[in-house]
Parts: sequence; structure tokens; C-alpha cells
Amino acid sequence: MAGIIRRAVLLACAALCGSASLAQAETAVTMFSDPGDYVLGGQELLFRGTQQVGAWAPKDSGEASVFIRGRHNFSLEFDAPRGKRLKRGVYEDAQTPAVRPGGRPGIDISGDGYGCNKTTGRFEVRDIAFSRTGVPKRLWLIYEQHCEGSLVATFGEIRFKEPATKAGQFAPAVTRWPETDRLRNHAAVPISFIAPHSLRVKSVAVAGPKRSFPVRLDKCTRLQLRAGKRCVVWVQYLAVSAGTRTASLVVRDTQGNRYKSALQGFAWGGITRADLSSDQGDPIGLGQTGHYTLANALIVGFASRHRIRFPVFPGKGDFYDSFFSAAKGGTLTSGRTYHATRRPGWPGNGPGLAVQNQRGCDTVDGRFTIKELRLGRPDGIRTEPLARSLVISFVQHCDGASAALRGKLYFRAGDHTKPAPWMR
Repeated sequence: MAGIIRRAVLLACAALCGSASLAQAETAVTMFSDPGDYVLGGQELLFRGTQQVGAWAPKDSGEASVFIRGRHNFSLEFDAPRGKRLKRGVYEDAQTPAVRPGGRPGIDISGDGYGCNKTTGRFEVRDIAFSRTGVPKRLWLIYEQHCEGSLVATFGEIRFKEPATKAGQFAPAVTRWPETDRLRNHAAVPISFIAPHSLRVKSVAVAGPKRSFPVRLDKCTRLQLRAGKRCVVWVQYLAVSAGTRTASLVVRDTQGNRYKSALQGFAWGGITRADLSSDQGDPIGLGQTGHYTLANALIVGFASRHRIRFPVFPGKGDFYDSFFSAAKGGTLTSGRTYHATRRPGWPGNGPGLAVQNQRGCDTVDGRFTIKELRLGRPDGIRTEPLARSLVISFVQHCDGASAALRGKLYFRAGDHTKPAPWMR
């Protein structure tokens, strides 16, 4: 019922208030996504003006909701921790609003018939001002959401009735790519330049580390634009090195004016790699070797004190999925070797080991050594969240065979990268 009332208020406001003047305020919502993201599926969308965008943010509710209406219909909800007011700042470890535990903020982005059962993410409120009606005076928010704990994301920016500035002549004013790993690159996204008056674009350039933010397609230079019209520049974030990277997309017109939009990216460092080899007769590796990095595979490390999972996806239907578990009632620690006599989750009390692909073992005998294990932040979805860093070596014998599969697995090994200012 509350959602129906909100939508009715927003529709009435849209009909009566009209669109804000470009010279006075900007309303724009950008929605980007990685390929494979369940909500947007790799789409890049831009919505402008209060005829398309409505917002709801009662002062004492701790919630801000934004609605997209028209050919696309989306709902974007952001909540402070229960009992708190929504204010400027970074909100880390956000989860599904209805089921989040105490102390956690909420995030839920859905629409066009797609939504998440469980969400994780983060958002930053850069500006917020409330009115008595529940329709906010201003809202500026940058967000990142992951469905079901996936690494791929829906991300973007919301600017609702924000004062027009030179940064505000872009949508988004701040392009912030989701966190990633060094050498794991994001796709290029379209950044729109919105002309504040009639002008001709003279040039487009990146001020800052150009290797990290290459311009992939410039559809603005030499273009004549009327006031309020836009052109698009496609920019990519390349995680060529670990740490925080910032730059500006700079548009110059023939009248000498310069307009800047912020570009932001972050990558974890360390070594991420999987080296596998097998003897002839091993049913998993079939006597072959494999060497995988972020350049040729998706590699992820999940870890808790009791269990580790290390999936490797080279693509084309090929994969390796590795599981390691402590003995019943025990924990996993760095510097120890564990002699495994069972598959994780199968009957027995000893440590567990299972490395499989399209094929698997009925019984397992082997050992694994944990050389480095640093746990990451709980995400509220997985029993084993992303590891902070992880190194494991193993030897596995399937079904009593003397032939073995051997491997060394690294995930962000040795990394001590400081998180970005918009991360905690």
C-alpha cells in the first residue's frame, strides 16, 4: 500500500510541477550494467527530467526511493540502517531492505520485470534535502548493486533536482565503476554531455591517467548542440594497476568554456592465478595442464573459517570448481596442511577436498596446504564471502587411483591495497 501511495504522489507531482529548467536544476538517472547482470543485462540507460524520474524521501523514514516511468519502469530504493536518518556519506555492505540485519543499510534496484531475490552493494549520498511532502528538494546519489552475490553489477548515478553546475552538464556527473581486480577490466560506458546553451564542441579529452580511462568512442567533437541537447562519449575503466584511480572527462567548446566530469575506479591487487596439472589416468584433468589468469578466465576466491571455494571459468563451457573444508568442528588457518579423506559435505569427520569440472570423484584422498588466508567482509548472502587474499596448493586422488590432480591457487595473494575513499 505504501508503494501505491508513493507512486500516486509522484505521478501527481509530475503532472502539476512540470520539468525543472535546465538552468536551475538537473534531474538525470544513469543506469549501467556489466554483461550478465540480471537486472539490466548489459544495458546502459539514461532518464532525464521529472516527467520520467520521480523521487520519494520522507525526512524521518531513513529511505529514498526513485521511480522511472515510461517505456522503462524501474524502482531504486536506498535505506539507512534501521532507526537512522539518511544523510550524506558512504553506505557500505548494503543488503535487501526487507531482510537486512540491524546496522546494515538497504539497496534494491529492480524493474522491467527483473529483480533480485537477495542484493548486496554500496551507495554514497552526496547531497540530500527533504521537503514536507516526501518529494525531496534535492538528491544526489551514486550506487552499485550486485544480484545474488554476483560479481557483475548494476551501477550509476541519481541527480534529482540538483543545482546545475559544470559537472551537472554531464550524466553521470560522476562515473564510478564497480570495484574490480587488477587486469579485470570493465566495459566502456556512455557519458552524456548536456549543452547548457547553444554551442559547438571543440574537443574531448581525459585529464589524468589516460591509460586507466581511455576514450573508446567520441561522438561529441565538432558537434553543434542546442541548449539541453546532448552528445555521448564512451569511456572505459582499465584496471592496469591496483588502487584508486581518478580522472576527469573534459569537454571544451569553441567559446573557450571547459566542462568536467569525474571518472573513478578501484582495483584490488596481488596475484590471482590457477595452475593445474594432472597425471595420465586422472579422471578430472585427463593428463592435461592448465594455467589461468584474469586475462583468460574468471577466477574468484570465497572463504570462511570453515570452508573455501575457488571457481575458475575459462569460458566455452569449461570450468574447474574447487572446495576445501575443515574437519567437523574445526577451522582453516594459514600455514597448515590438511589430509582430506572425503568430499566437503559428505559423511565423515575429517577435512574435505573436491576439485571437479564436468567430471567429479565419488571418493577422494589427498591433501591441501593453506599458505595464505585472510578473510573478507561478510556480505550477508554467502556462507563464504569473497576472501581478502588466499593461496592454496593441493593434491587430489580420485576413487582410489594413484594418478593425481595437482594445483596451486591464488586469489589476490599478498595484496594490501588501501580501499578507495568511497569504500570502507
